[in-house]
Amino acid sequence: MFERFGLRSVLLLLLLVCAESAYAQAYGRVTVVVKNPKGEPLQGVKVVVTSQDLERFEEESLTNKKGKAIFSFTDATKTYDFRFEFEDYQPADMKIKPQIRSTITREVVLSEGQVITTNTGGSESRTVYSPAERVFNEGVLALQSQDMATAKTKFLEALEKNKDMSLAHSALAGVYMEEGNAEAALASISKFLELEPSNPRGLRLLYEAHKGLGNDSEAESVLKELSKLDQGGDTVAMIYNEGVAAVKVGDLSRGKEKFLEALEIDPNLKEAVGALAVIHFQEASYKEAAAMTERHLVLEPNHQRSLRIRWDAYRELDDQENAAAALKALADVDPTVLIAEFYNKGNQLFDNGDIPGAIQEFKRILAIDPDHPRAHYRLGVCNVSSGNSAEAKTHLNRFMELAPDDPEAPVAKEMLAYLKN
Repeated sequence: MFERFGLRSVLLLLLLVCAESAYAQAYGRVTVVVKNPKGEPLQGVKVVVTSQDLERFEEESLTNKKGKAIFSFTDATKTYDFRFEFEDYQPADMKIKPQIRSTITREVVLSEGQVITTNTGGSESRTVYSPAERVFNEGVLALQSQDMATAKTKFLEALEKNKDMSLAHSALAGVYMEEGNAEAALASISKFLELEPSNPRGLRLLYEAHKGLGNDSEAESVLKELSKLDQGGDTVAMIYNEGVAAVKVGDLSRGKEKFLEALEIDPNLKEAVGALAVIHFQEASYKEAAAMTERHLVLEPNHQRSLRIRWDAYRELDDQENAAAALKALADVDPTVLIAEFYNKGNQLFDNGDIPGAIQEFKRILAIDPDHPRAHYRLGVCNVSSGNSAEAKTHLNRFMELAPDDPEAPVAKEMLAYLKN
């Protein structure tokens, strides 16, 4: 970095270092997620960011298919003004102050309105709302500002003006869920679903409300209906979480069922594939465990747990060729596993009287970790047994330097004293 600027003095070098340090400390990132009132992500929303604290600062981006736009700020000590504009939706504004050296996420819900065109020597568009819609929009703005109390008041007021306003029932159910009032949320979402049967957002809220009330069978029924209607990530996550909850209480059968159900919707859900690998191994279904780890490692090549399970599964199957390949792949990610394998094999060879073979295994450890204390100790013991005193002293002395408090240190001292005689 410094060569690029052509430093002329030590003072300038210090100034640049200080500036870079300040930059790193003040860095922050903001992710915004834009949705419509039904909770569906909006792609192509124009997001313009300015700041009253910074002159000539302006950034612009469009949301992706998940409704997301990400902004990075070099100065997270300032407050930024976000403007959201999209087709026939009401524009929205939000002030966001990033968190230093962190990423924060804010969700924005854009309200729909009736767009009319007037011609008075030119053309312009403006949005006209009913009284209920105006109050509802005020609730949405309060919700965006995390003011739950005001949002609830506004949504209730909107329903007084229009009892069949489905969006207000849905939004109110969401507020009740945030408050932990699952019973009230259930009542609101039931009214919403009367107006919009089989709406995925409504069914998701209905599921959460039943779960909050402990109505597991009702929640299960809703989830089955939802999985048929909605192939989105939220539904998959809900099914996967059901599996996780089952595994936590020891119900592996139900956990497996839910993970497989999630994979029917999203075959590349890596978390579910990895979880199934664990369950198959715990059930001693080693062939299935190996196959599932192979599938998982395509999605996450360096996942240590699956690398380990794959190696163990092939060993249980006595598939030496695949076990050797699995061990190498595991060692590439976590060399300590290979060290442990060499160490155990070296001890086994020593116990069986194969001193040269044991020496070879312990030397393999030092090729990976030259300062492995126990490898030096075991090499010292092996060389004492084979009569190579000079080599034995070298390794035993190194062992004492590296681990003077090791439980085997007194034995090493005795062997060194013997070798001096």
